[in-house]
Amino acid sequence: MIESPVINIINESIPKTLYGFPKEGIIAENRIIKVGDGATKQTLYAKLYRTQYELLYEIIGYLIAHHLELPQPKAFVTLLNQDDQRRLFNIQHPKTNKYPVWATESLTGESAWFHYGHCSDALKKDLKKWFNLYGTVAFDDFVGNIDRNLTNLIRESSGKYHLIDHGKLFGGRTYKTKKVHANEFTKNLLGEACIPAQSLRRQEKSPILNIAQHASRHADAFEKSKPELYYWWSRLAKGHERKLYNYLSERSKIETHIIQRKYGLLAI
Repeated sequence: MIESPVINIINESIPKTLYGFPKEGIIAENRIIKVGDGATKQTLYAKLYRTQYELLYEIIGYLIAHHLELPQPKAFVTLLNQDDQRRLFNIQHPKTNKYPVWATESLTGESAWFHYGHCSDALKKDLKKWFNLYGTVAFDDFVGNIDRNLTNLIRESSGKYHLIDHGKLFGGRTYKTKKVHANEFTKNLLGEACIPAQSLRRQEKSPILNIAQHASRHADAFEKSKPELYYWWSRLAKGHERKLYNYLSERSKIETHIIQRKYGLLAI
């Protein structure tokens, strides 16, 4: 394992007990679990991904967002033995002895959508107070995250949000496909919610200039993420490491140009 990892691994031998089910994310295979004993026990949100690449995307997104200093709950990968798979996630016939599961620390807030009930004007107004709004829009453009819907922002208080769920990167494609292109536009749900089309028609460039300025930091964040990314790629994407590296490396070089074209700016 690399020195000082951002994402820690919880060994399968550490006790894990089912604590409950989150009031949100019912469709996803989410659980609230207690990990450890006594004073060391932690409460975590654990999410089971049936496909390995979605777990890897969580890791990629988390690491790059971490080095961009975007707010996120502390993250872990925990290995479930077959007994834990049955008890915690009701997997009746486990196919593997150890199953990796994504887990994050429990936060006190709730999703932006759940708090406001829908993507209302009040929610958009509150998001405008958030210091990391445009940095998050830029980050989602960089990694091709097409699923920053407003259930994937945890609201702790007015104008204060945390990112969760990076499971759909690279435009929603698996890294195993041949069609993962670094120069393509990808859907950006947070950007669409917070940068109305009429702003572009009126040539209100301030939000887009903010996005472009944040994009200039992505190459450095990717560079800092590399040691830990290589560790996970070698375990979860064997044989596809070069494709993942090329996407992020190339995108970090041309992203300002992509933003110019995507948002209609002739010059930045």
